[in-house]
Amino acid sequence: MESRDKFVTSYVAHHWAASKGGLDLFERASRSQSSARTRKVLATLTREVAEDRARLRVMADALGVGEARLAQLALSVGETVSRVKLNGRFVRRSPLSDVLELEALLAAVRGKRAGWEGMRVLAINDARIDVAELDDLIVRADSQIERLVAAHAEAAATLR
Repeated sequence: MESRDKFVTSYVAHHWAASKGGLDLFERASRSQSSARTRKVLATLTREVAEDRARLRVMADALGVGEARLAQLALSVGETVSRVKLNGRFVRRSPLSDVLELEALLAAVRGKRAGWEGMRVLAINDARIDVAELDDLIVRADSQIERLVAAHAEAAATLR
């Protein structure tokens, strides 16, 4: 039977790797959204996501989790490939691109929140992980989701 610690470190390593793809997506979206208001919201969220990633790195280090560079590279390539999509336009950006991009950001933050919840369960029996820190990150993810939902509704309304 494999050790519990191996599964914990693997779990955190996967979330660390995914955080790179998520941050890349936020950085790109904060520059490419059609709405100036949405770009401003996403610029703030990008800074928060970068801070969240740094906080995850501290937890990963406390658990002895490495950088998982190959997984990060694969996810970054996946994020780059995801830019090629059929949105009805080949030269200019489509309003549909804004909506789909915001949906991808929502999925990323919801996945991050699920990771914080999973780590919180682990933290109850692992003194290396701070439960209060995770509670703060969960609340922050909820706030990020609320702002993304609002931006998504605004972008979707432009499709009428």
